[in-house]
Amino acid sequence: MTPVRLKAIPEDFQVEEHIALPSGEGFTLYRVCKVGVTTLAVQRAIAQRLDLRQRDVVFPAQKDRQAIAVQFASVRGKGPAYLTGKGWEATRVGEASRPLSPHDLVGNAFLITLRDMGEEEASRLRQGLRERGEEGLPNYFDRQRFGSLAPGEGFLGKALLLGDAPKALRLFLATPFPGESPALTAFKALVRRHWGRWSVLLPRAPRGPLRSVLTYLKDHPTDLAGAVDRIAPGLLSLALSAYQAWLWNAIAGRWLEALAGPFLVEQRLVVAERPLPLYRALPPQVRERLSLLRLPLPHHKMTFPDQTAQRCGEEVLAAEGLTPHALKARRLTHAFLARGERPLLLFPRDVTVGIPQPDDLSPGRWKVQVSFSLPPGSYATLVVKVTALLAGVPLTEGETPTSAGCGGRR
Repeated sequence: MTPVRLKAIPEDFQVEEHIALPSGEGFTLYRVCKVGVTTLAVQRAIAQRLDLRQRDVVFPAQKDRQAIAVQFASVRGKGPAYLTGKGWEATRVGEASRPLSPHDLVGNAFLITLRDMGEEEASRLRQGLRERGEEGLPNYFDRQRFGSLAPGEGFLGKALLLGDAPKALRLFLATPFPGESPALTAFKALVRRHWGRWSVLLPRAPRGPLRSVLTYLKDHPTDLAGAVDRIAPGLLSLALSAYQAWLWNAIAGRWLEALAGPFLVEQRLVVAERPLPLYRALPPQVRERLSLLRLPLPHHKMTFPDQTAQRCGEEVLAAEGLTPHALKARRLTHAFLARGERPLLLFPRDVTVGIPQPDDLSPGRWKVQVSFSLPPGSYATLVVKVTALLAGVPLTEGETPTSAGCGGRR
């Protein structure tokens, strides 16, 4: 069976951030549209263009690179009416007395096109997408959150929490990650061959975060912990949040098994190398009860909502060789695990599924367009993947190069 295609082209995955913009003076607010670049790359580009520190440009959320994405940013001070760069454009929409924060986010609206399917597959996906709007699904973090998972090596964030500076440095300096440039991959291979020869490696290092760490190691070759602390704070925070999200997924999966075991299906969704439980439908009373539950993001002062959740959390941490006390990056001075909580279940809102149409990219096949809204921090890709898995429809994710611009958004 030919897999259904998600994100065949950027126009197939469109997301628009909904936000409550603050007011005042001191910061400039921008509406940013990006295509084919990460939010972090746009943040760096805007900071360079305006001669600001990167932390003076704030995006309250990250958006998928493989999409046409509209989101908002705040910039310290007065900014121009319009900025643009490769794959992005920013239009001034106001001013505020403070930078934007995740608390300003209201949600995200998605317009997604699924391609290369037969009529039967299209019918099953349409029905499945409607069912997810009614039945919901587990609110797992999806793979976009786990860019710092090195296949076969584990999480940089875990090494940071354990204080394992040698492993953290090797993961950062010498381990290739999916999606990195060929030049960076080649340099990391050079680091593996010449590990410890920092003065030899430094002149050959590409510009960016690796260079500053190697500069410190050249002058302090034995202070590996100090070198780890000099990784860019934003990258350290991303690494910690990735591992924190992985722990949340694992605990949420165990908690769901304990609360709804008889109603779970055999299929498991694999995210970041971990199989996670799913359900197709829940009895109304069970669904209503679970829809009210929230699970804290793991950190050293977290409080679980009940004893069952606490047991699940302790089991996951023990399997990882961690205790709650260890969930604090005590050896880092500029990065930490965020606090907060997340609903156990996710319910897409305003779900609209179009009638199958001929696929203009795959003659003789069909495409289906779906739109829905999600709360902040939830993943539209997760909705599609769970729907496809439960419908028995294989799915592949990836895009082909195009010259799409921000004008392609709805």
